[in-house]
Amino acid sequence: MSVKQNRFFILASGLLFVVICGFHNQTDVPVLKGPYLGQKVPGLTPELFAPGIITTKKSEGCSGWGNRMEFFIFQRWIDGKSNTYIMENTAETWKEPELVPFSDSYQLGDFTIAPDGKTIVFASRLLIEEIGSEGEGANIWTVEKTENGWTEPEQIGRPVNTKYHDSYPCLAANRNLYFFGRKPGGFGKSDIYMAVWSDGRYEEPVNFGERFNTEHHEWDTYIAPDESYMIYCSTMPGGLGEDDLYITFRQQDGSWCDPTHMGAEINSAGSENRPYVSPDGKYFFFTSDIRGNRDIFWVDARIFDEIEVRYAVKSLYIEGLKIRDFNLIREICIPETRLNSVRSDGTLSATSLDRWSKRFDPDRPPFQKLEYEILKIDVEGTAAQVKIKFTVDDERVVHDYLNLLKIEDRWRIVNIIDN
Repeated sequence: MSVKQNRFFILASGLLFVVICGFHNQTDVPVLKGPYLGQKVPGLTPELFAPGIITTKKSEGCSGWGNRMEFFIFQRWIDGKSNTYIMENTAETWKEPELVPFSDSYQLGDFTIAPDGKTIVFASRLLIEEIGSEGEGANIWTVEKTENGWTEPEQIGRPVNTKYHDSYPCLAANRNLYFFGRKPGGFGKSDIYMAVWSDGRYEEPVNFGERFNTEHHEWDTYIAPDESYMIYCSTMPGGLGEDDLYITFRQQDGSWCDPTHMGAEINSAGSENRPYVSPDGKYFFFTSDIRGNRDIFWVDARIFDEIEVRYAVKSLYIEGLKIRDFNLIREICIPETRLNSVRSDGTLSATSLDRWSKRFDPDRPPFQKLEYEILKIDVEGTAAQVKIKFTVDDERVVHDYLNLLKIEDRWRIVNIIDN
């Protein structure tokens, strides 16, 4: 097992609870009290969620919470069949898992819970006669949890549902719908789509375009309630495993930044998918099959800030160096910023951005190759510091320390210290 796997997934031994194979004959569920099923919350390294209770030797998939964390729903495969369970929190303890009543009759597949915390939006292969089916033929449905029980599931209708496969639906707070589909005319085997909710109905779904959809599979899209970021998985080359998780952030002008690989902190040599963020915004849930079967993991959502800082540094700073367009750097620096240059005796002297940039100017001295490595990212609230190592022509090493601030929901470089 690799160092990464050891760091990322060491949880296989010393479990405190009996492994559960299925809830239809379960008798040994421990008493669970407190938030998150009484589990110790993770830090910035992903951990198995509720090992021996939710995460078992079976394969688990989608998961989600009520908006007050009053119930938890999750998916498990038993004998090749998808089953969906709910656990409810009482005043004293969490109840044992129970199969949701429509799990079998509606062939409930992948799902997410809407920001209202009561609507489940799910995929089902149940045949809708007026729409038909083609191939796998899954369609999108909704069902609502009320004080008196569950409503009758309803299919979401045209133009979203087609005879082709549509799955892993996710709703934003404004009811805009994000999902993946396999209808003709896309860019790959599975494409990401978005349908706008307007005047009480959905408009024609729009393909997210070739910047996000490749000739491979893009699927399992999670949208933030305010649509400020989107997480999805892709099988495109360049990842670490079969399918990896990527994130994109919405910019102030409404456009989306280029998709960013979520890194080895999240992805592995296996398969990662089914992203979801708890309604309190604190924890990111996803699945991985790195242990053989598919398991649910969770991690502190502050990891998103580190990923966003990495994107800002790469796209706005490092790319500026590579193309030697220092105006790109100047645009993201506060205009009054002065850069601190480190003298040989360790003291600092202020210098201008133009003077600083000449370290990499091809004429002073010339260079043919510039490589970089982000060594460390520290995020504290709306401030961050990044340590970067540049290697010039495979010989000269230059370290930069970047200070960033999150201003108007965008990370900006406010100071660069070179050494």
